[in-house]
Amino acid sequence: MLRARAAALTRVKLFNSAQMNPLSMIAAIYRRWSRKQERSAEACAAFRQTFHRELTGLYPLPSEWPRTTGIDARLRRAFPALQAAVASFREFVPDKQKGAFDYAWLVYRTSTKRAIDEQDYTHYMNFGSETTSESGWITRYRQDGKANFKRNVDRLLSFANEWQMRPVWRLFWASVSAMCACLYLALYTGWPVWAVALSGLAVFLVALLVQPYVW
Repeated sequence: MLRARAAALTRVKLFNSAQMNPLSMIAAIYRRWSRKQERSAEACAAFRQTFHRELTGLYPLPSEWPRTTGIDARLRRAFPALQAAVASFREFVPDKQKGAFDYAWLVYRTSTKRAIDEQDYTHYMNFGSETTSESGWITRYRQDGKANFKRNVDRLLSFANEWQMRPVWRLFWASVSAMCACLYLALYTGWPVWAVALSGLAVFLVALLVQPYVW
């Protein structure tokens, strides 16, 4: 009898150790994953702040939009800070989205969409053109530089939307917590199956509810 109790106590101690306790292992994995998401959220915030600071008066509302071709000089002054922000933020962009992010940056800084052209902002200048066909039809075109600018900046900042835990991940972590709790109770408490199942359900619901506030 004493040997059986000692063996059970030993198993509990082993289970509660950092090496054997699945709850501790899951918590460590979650903390690592959570820290990565926090760094990503901080990078998104810094990226948005840089763009809003450097483009004050131009974005989101063009309250200080320069006249004629003055937008070229204004954006060239902001380019070094924006380029640094893009380079720093790029490492946090998912690999499958990096190509789209690079293209959005290219479209923002060049009207030609050629990588060889470092900067060219003629697509943000308001000008018009008129062509007459052989049949006498007149075609008029007017470029809306402000609309082009806002659309291109919106596209860049869309990659830095504030991160939030998706519902599927919340369900995943709550399910893992419930399974670990059931495993512990089933192996080391001797509770009946119905009690283990109810306890697992309780853990699942609690974990699901507290995630937005604790994790």
